[in-house]
Amino acid sequence: DGDGRVSLEELAVRRALALASLQIWARRDPCLGSCAAIWDSPEAAASSRKLTGTWVSEKKMLIATFSETLRNLGWPHCKESEAKKLVFSSLDLHGCGMISRADLEWLDRWRPVEWVYAEPDLLAWGQLKDLLVNIYGHPLRAWRFLDRDDSNNIQWAMFKEACRKLRFEKKAASAWRAVDVDLSGTITMNEFDETSAEILRSFKEWAEANFGSVKHCFKAIDTDKTESVTLSELKKACTKLNWDGNVTLLFDCLAIDRNQKVSENKRRLSYHDIAF
Repeated sequence: DGDGRVSLEELAVRRALALASLQIWARRDPCLGSCAAIWDSPEAAASSRKLTGTWVSEKKMLIATFSETLRNLGWPHCKESEAKKLVFSSLDLHGCGMISRADLEWLDRWRPVEWVYAEPDLLAWGQLKDLLVNIYGHPLRAWRFLDRDDSNNIQWAMFKEACRKLRFEKKAASAWRAVDVDLSGTITMNEFDETSAEILRSFKEWAEANFGSVKHCFKAIDTDKTESVTLSELKKACTKLNWDGNVTLLFDCLAIDRNQKVSENKRRLSYHDIAF
């Protein structure tokens, strides 16, 4: 995500989600309060005696014993083979079929980004999107303001900051989970708004078919050589070469002034605006 570090959720997101489910369950369980407390629980001692005939708390615990312990403690995912596989293999540092108390203490210290703990909430995402459209007028225009580095994707930090400014922090993580459908850790324009993505795809294909590239298209439309184009110049070119998209909408959404220093009637579209 550009912060110079690789997190577990970036490297193996499904493992991160599985571990987070165990971590948060243990924290909230009134008899536990932490993952390390699983090791010290009466259920762990009973499971070990049942399966191995002994219990030595300062050493290793067999994965089978750990699984039986979680079942007796009521971990809600104990019947889900995929969840168990992800959790157990992630905690088994050396791949020996065993875990130690230190492995559980590591899980207690782990702090992923907020959305790892959240469940997808389509209603929250719908509310946030409506809020953005009310402010910016169209999803594509909202996207241009959110994608501040023109990277064509929105990182969690950008999304979280936008939600903070909109006073939507409480539902930010669940809204993120709803829109980041592939769990990539970033939001693409297609995930954000398919209609907006289609507008840009259509214009890009038209520009490439008629001019070879978007850059060459821009230079050809810029008849007065100001290194920017007006709405009328763009409309003229699109009409002449039969682009059937909404030119005014495209212009309004792309010719943005993030600093809001230019009046609406003086806006022009620069190559930078369409180079993202």
